[in-house]
Amino acid sequence: MVVEREISIDDVLTYVRRNLFGGVLCLAIGIELAIAVSLVLPKWYKSDTVLDIQSRYFRNPLVSDLVSEVTDPTELKSQRAALIQRALHQDFLDELGEKFDLFESSPGTRKRRIERNELLKNIEFHSLGATSFRLSARATSSKTALKLTEEVLDQVSHIIIAARYGGLLRAQMAIQSQVEFLAKTLQDLGRVREVEQLRGRLKSVQEKVRGMSARFTKEHPDLIALKKESMELSQQLKRSSDQSTIFDVDLDARAFTHSESETPIQD
Repeated sequence: MVVEREISIDDVLTYVRRNLFGGVLCLAIGIELAIAVSLVLPKWYKSDTVLDIQSRYFRNPLVSDLVSEVTDPTELKSQRAALIQRALHQDFLDELGEKFDLFESSPGTRKRRIERNELLKNIEFHSLGATSFRLSARATSSKTALKLTEEVLDQVSHIIIAARYGGLLRAQMAIQSQVEFLAKTLQDLGRVREVEQLRGRLKSVQEKVRGMSARFTKEHPDLIALKKESMELSQQLKRSSDQSTIFDVDLDARAFTHSESETPIQD
């Protein structure tokens, strides 16, 4: 059975007056506790900065026409985050903690691992968009928080630059290797043409030697000159054949000897 009762303004005022002292007392106690806690607990300061990694960082103009580039924004964002995580490695955290006296334990101990993990928790990075990240560091001192942020930013920038330089260097080495291979192939192609010309010239001289041998004695001066020329051509042919590597079993080298490959080889 539900009993309905009307409450008037006088009833409300009577209730408030009756419990006013208790409410004020509770409020005062709460304020005092909050002040006490704020005085007892250590203060924490947070410093942050914004790092922007543009999409052109991942582009390589040297090989962009030959090798497809990553254009998916999600994958590029993951690569940016991976670069930042790569910068916050164990050695850097140990160096950072020792530099600012944040560690109390000795290196290699279990407590040092715990302290390192706590330091890592105080270093945060959050995505602000497709290309930007907010780096922040927390510390019990405002100066320490600022210095930590600066050190983290320098470390991340160093890793990003080193990774970029390494990628460009690998591309340069690959292109240089290919150019050297093409240069050697072109050189061999030149020797092949030289060998073919020597063979044709030698065949012609040998035919003349056979023709003159049927009509003249071996002491004939023209016949002697032709035999000498034939011997010199044979020696040149042997030297050119020995110097050429175009007849090796390298399938890639054989591909470049095809007549239709001369134009792209020159390019």
